Amino acid sequence: QHSAHEAAAAARANPQHGNLGALVGPIGLGNHNAASADTGVGVLAHLMRVVLNRLIFEDASMDLVESAADALLPLMMCERDAFQRTAQELLATLAGNAGAQQHVAGALHTLTTANGLTDKVDRANRRRFRRNMAKFLTETRSFVRHN
Repeated sequence: QHSAHEAAAAARANPQHGNLGALVGPIGLGNHNAASADTGVGVLAHLMRVVLNRLIFEDASMDLVESAADALLPLMMCERDAFQRTAQELLATLAGNAGAQQHVAGALHTLTTANGLTDKVDRANRRRFRRNMAKFLTETRSFVRHN
């Protein structure tokens, strides 16, 4: 849980503007986000994928879910392509089960759009995303874990 809190704090490295400036600009984490020669994935995309997979495939308390959601929101916003790839990989694990794929695809869409979610990383938007994440996990874990 402490790691998730710290990742969330690092991801929100530019609280003055309430946006992702330090993640995508020439300073802060954005400066160190070059893709790895081995995997072709940047450190932020990798962190986003690890946190998301941990939430989906491992048992996580709601305290951890909230902390992880706070870290995931800015990561997903600055690594949109990586999030889309991760979502497609998750859906691919459900190949052969069209109903489950459709359900999880809908839940992924709701995760990123429900409750008036915006592109800001302010307190209100983090609260919205926490609710979206809790609902997403409730609706998708059983589908994904049984495949």
